[in-house]
Amino acid sequence: EVVNLIMDSFGYDHVQIFLMDAREDYAELRASTGEAGKKLLNIKHKLQKGSASVIGQVTERGEPQIALDTADADVVHKPNPYLPLTRSEMALPLILKGHVIGALDVQSNQANAFTEDDIAALRVLAAQISVAIDNANLYQSTQSQAERMGFLFNVTRGAAAAETLDETLEGVVRMIYDSYDALSTTIYLRRTYIDEASGAKLYRMKAAAIAGSDQPISEIEEIALDDTDNIISTVAQHTQPYVIDAIEDEPRYLAISGGAHAAILVPLRTGGETIGLLVMEDRMTYAYDDDTVRLLEALAGS
Repeated sequence: EVVNLIMDSFGYDHVQIFLMDAREDYAELRASTGEAGKKLLNIKHKLQKGSASVIGQVTERGEPQIALDTADADVVHKPNPYLPLTRSEMALPLILKGHVIGALDVQSNQANAFTEDDIAALRVLAAQISVAIDNANLYQSTQSQAERMGFLFNVTRGAAAAETLDETLEGVVRMIYDSYDALSTTIYLRRTYIDEASGAKLYRMKAAAIAGSDQPISEIEEIALDDTDNIISTVAQHTQPYVIDAIEDEPRYLAISGGAHAAILVPLRTGGETIGLLVMEDRMTYAYDDDTVRLLEALAGS
């Protein structure tokens, strides 16, 4: 909405907004006008911070950058095949709390299109856009937090309402599976066995509930708690959640579902000891972020 309003009000030929990625290496296009804008958004157009481009320079320096004539060889400007008619370009940093979060970029098909009045007006707009982005992020964060709390409440309430342990576990894995659109969700419980020969106690992690897999739960292999070659036993002993970004790079993990490319393992603990393990798998690599880890840790505790 903002880029279209600016284009219509100022008569520019193209307007766009970039925001920095999570690592602040690239400015990613987030809004862009016209058919060219749609194509640029579809290809996920981005420009590296500090690159030989107007956006690269403005996000690096935090100051307005102007290319008055793109035909001038001395002007810093990266030609864009989707905008071949551009003759002048100006970008202003979007700054929030002293930090560059992106850039407002305007372009014209005429050389020397920008005046001091344009710069002054767009400075004010850039500041307002930065505040609007901050407000939107705060609102989104609040909504996400409310959704997380609702998720925890619903799963805990459902577990408490079940009459048997099996019903509790089946309800929990189903709700987690549905909420995360997971490929599969499994809960392992620690079981104790007595070695017939020595009489010693043996501990194994045994699948107790599963959702999203056609594999019978009885066919899922039990894992000895002292098996150092299996990541499930390792996580259970170390008590910390473990994220597998790419299953093919973790030989100690045997996927439950075909097509699984990422997994997260979260110990279930009470009284200072691990009594089980929650395992969730996803179709995509790098599927789980820190927010997911924290939410599942809170869920595991309840």
